[in-house]
Amino acid sequence: MKERIGNYQISSVLSSGGMATIYLGRHAELGRQVVIKQLHPHLANDQGFVKRFEREAKLLGRLHHENIVDVTDYFESDGSYYIILEYIDGCSLKYLLDQQHKLPFLLAVYVVGQIAQGLWHAHQNQIIHRDIKPANVMLTKGGGVKITDFGLAYAQEALGITDPGTFVGTPAYLAPEQIKGQPADAQSDIYALGVMFYEMLSGNNPFSGQTHSETIDRTLRLVPKSLARQDSELPLGVDSVIQKLLDKNPRHRYGDAGKLLAGLTPYQMGSPEALSRYISAPLSYVPRQEDLTLIKKMARAERRIFMVRQTLFITALAALMIFSGSWVYKNIMGYIASRKANDSVTRPGSLNINPPDTSRTAIPQQTVLVSGTEGAEVSINGRDYGRIPLIVQNLDPGQHRVTITKEGFETKQINLRLNSGQDLNLTANLVPQNNDPGFLKLSVKPWAEIYLNGRYYERTPLDNPIKLSPGKYQLILRHPNRKEYLDTLSITPEDTLSLAVFMPEAFGNLRLTVSPWAVVYIDGEEIGTTPLGAPLKLSIGEHELKLSGPAGKEWKENLNIEEEKTLDRNIILQ
Repeated sequence: MKERIGNYQISSVLSSGGMATIYLGRHAELGRQVVIKQLHPHLANDQGFVKRFEREAKLLGRLHHENIVDVTDYFESDGSYYIILEYIDGCSLKYLLDQQHKLPFLLAVYVVGQIAQGLWHAHQNQIIHRDIKPANVMLTKGGGVKITDFGLAYAQEALGITDPGTFVGTPAYLAPEQIKGQPADAQSDIYALGVMFYEMLSGNNPFSGQTHSETIDRTLRLVPKSLARQDSELPLGVDSVIQKLLDKNPRHRYGDAGKLLAGLTPYQMGSPEALSRYISAPLSYVPRQEDLTLIKKMARAERRIFMVRQTLFITALAALMIFSGSWVYKNIMGYIASRKANDSVTRPGSLNINPPDTSRTAIPQQTVLVSGTEGAEVSINGRDYGRIPLIVQNLDPGQHRVTITKEGFETKQINLRLNSGQDLNLTANLVPQNNDPGFLKLSVKPWAEIYLNGRYYERTPLDNPIKLSPGKYQLILRHPNRKEYLDTLSITPEDTLSLAVFMPEAFGNLRLTVSPWAVVYIDGEEIGTTPLGAPLKLSIGEHELKLSGPAGKEWKENLNIEEEKTLDRNIILQ
């Protein structure tokens, strides 16, 4: 590790990630503490990574806001690239949540409001963060809140940063549209902030699953439980804000962070001083009593208003139903009375003022008497006629399709042909449905995660067959190093469907260039010494790469191999 880079003295290593190493440093002349972010040397020869690193510095350089970490310098020195950032004396929101699990209500609202102000400023400058999560929010000892790590951010006028159909970011905080491969926008950042808000109040991320696939499935399908139903002292208005933030449809979320701030205004009673006290001593923190009392009163008032509105709605609905029933009854009785009056006027032997039109040939009409399972609904040619027992009159000659249905019975369809003048007796005795469960006996080699109709079920091997209701199911089997298996299954009552699946391996390639040379290990197994000549053929998924070079120099990283693709890695051992 160098002791000095340009005008900056390095004090210690703070962290190291897949793209950069973070140092704590000090400006040599000014004595000011700074954070030094260095692009990994082996990535400095890759123009794609260099451009992304430079883009982060330029985007941050456009943003000057109290809720966004400041960039103070960007430069290249001896073939390495550096970003100099404002030093934050405090901790990340992730660290605080890991320690305390959740935040007091007023502080959670305050933190969300501060983040929203920073996002609003970024979005107004056409910059989308794309990786809003607790680890990328810093809390100062003085109670400040700052968004950091714009490494995945982009300017909206330059959308072509990732390949179409891919997504970047942390899965548990990604919006559904990002997972589907659509471009991220302001609503995507707002959604991620909603996930954080839910996590700060409940102590858990509602979309985080045990596996990557389960997290994606929960994000696309799960509607989180209402927090107001779990906590009677939480204002309903805040619950509505969270539900709007987490709406699956981005059009139904807040149009911008400014509108979110307006929705939070009634509950904004937190302060930097309160957050500072909590960070320094979480266990002894006590909110101001007057704030707590006010929030409780607001929560009770909102619930009373909700109950009154609900009661008024139910009363109005009941009145409407009574009025409608009365109106229908009067009209039916009026119609019956008018028919009786007409019948009494036209009597046998009386003069018919309008004689029948004999210029047209009368078409004989047919009658069908339907009997069988009582109460079953009868439709003919898609039109509902009533329930069994039933007389259907005035059917035209020709082909007709009769459908008889009743809940708990198998549907029956009958095709019949009526001749001119023909009457027909039709008997339809329906067969009761068998709703007894069926079973799926699944054997998978080597193993797989089971998904039924898109939902994670369990991992093989299974102790017992899977018990399922009769019907059709979409089966997906997933293994990190094998091709995905898809099938549509039909489960029948009291029957066991046995399925044996072998999941074939899928491969990609690793093209490795190491300077000066190194012994290569993949997943702990020695492969050879560079130069290797041909690319390495590896199964898809994650692998650990270890290089052992001259003078004991080593390199380790995790690689993700994709099917039928070649991953190029150029590494310089220093």
